[in-house]
Amino acid sequence: MKNFIVIIVLLILVSCRKESSYSTTNFICNEANHLVKIIYYKDGLVKSDLTIGSIGSCNLVYTSNGFGKGNASNYLNSTIDMDSAIVIFDNNIKAIHYSYNKIGSNPKAIIFGNSRNIFGGSSSGGWVNRIVSETKHHIETELKYTFIEQDFVEAKK
Repeated sequence: MKNFIVIIVLLILVSCRKESSYSTTNFICNEANHLVKIIYYKDGLVKSDLTIGSIGSCNLVYTSNGFGKGNASNYLNSTIDMDSAIVIFDNNIKAIHYSYNKIGSNPKAIIFGNSRNIFGGSSSGGWVNRIVSETKHHIETELKYTFIEQDFVEAKK
């Protein structure tokens, strides 16, 4: 009987396995020499909970942790239902970004397929994903969008 209990305990210990997990941090950064602000819209109304009033060198905009070692939720998931965003440089120069579900009439707008679209319109675009660290049971990633001087130059046109 004693051997039976030892075998059961060993089977329980051997069958335990560590769960996999992920964590991600998402940033919007500003390397342009200008003040930058983002206002998101849904159905023509401002989504004040997503508005970013001032972007410093890098603003943390989203964090996520969970089980599994696959793709983590990210900031782009929180903007998926938006129609558009207006990026304002220096409180007066505007660039309109259309989301994936918006076909607008503004010929100067940055459409979803453009690599500089804030909604992640291109796999090679402004959002950069990188693995910060990875072990057998955990992965930590970072997703970052960086405004550059060229974004301001294009908005002025």
